[in-house]
Amino acid sequence: ADYVHRLAEVKSARATMTVLLTTPPELCRTRLSGRATSRRFGEDPPTATRLADLYEQAATAWTDATGLPVLRHPCTAEPDLDLLAAACLDRLRQATPHASRI
Repeated sequence: ADYVHRLAEVKSARATMTVLLTTPPELCRTRLSGRATSRRFGEDPPTATRLADLYEQAATAWTDATGLPVLRHPCTAEPDLDLLAAACLDRLRQATPHASRI
């Protein structure tokens, strides 16, 4: 939270939209177990779970520090990406009246 609050003080670091795309750690573990290559940094179960928690904490701290929303969206299948794209476009249209042409 301290790092996020310091980052929030830098006005140029404030994104118009922040999206936290999440996949449940259990699903990640299942997908990784079927992969032929060895695990990379952060892919062991305890680290992956901790990273997921840290992203959630950072997203909450960002909203607390800036008042800006973080769009949280679970992603477990390709149709989820379509829903995410639609949600992002809706947010952008709401924020920018002339964006209806997007």
